[in-house]
Amino acid sequence: MEQPQGFQVPESTQKVYKLLKSLYGLRQASQAWNALFHKFLKDHNLEVFEADPCLYCDHSSPKLMILIFVDDVFQGRTNPSKFMNIISDLQK
Repeated sequence: MEQPQGFQVPESTQKVYKLLKSLYGLRQASQAWNALFHKFLKDHNLEVFEADPCLYCDHSSPKLMILIFVDDVFQGRTNPSKFMNIISDLQK
């Protein structure tokens, strides 16, 4: 790895920069995305379903279930208001 053009420090040409977040396409990118999304869903009071760690449920009434598959999200709900609140928070 080399220092990018325009960001070179002459006295430390052998040093490189440490990434503070994962980049798309790296091996760690999917793990970092999953950890971030897991925290987001837990903050919205969704619980991980015991039988499948990719399924998040809100057991209150109305019910809401969110299934994560790779980088896709599937949802099932009886009332759209809670899900729409989650979507608006995701857009922020």
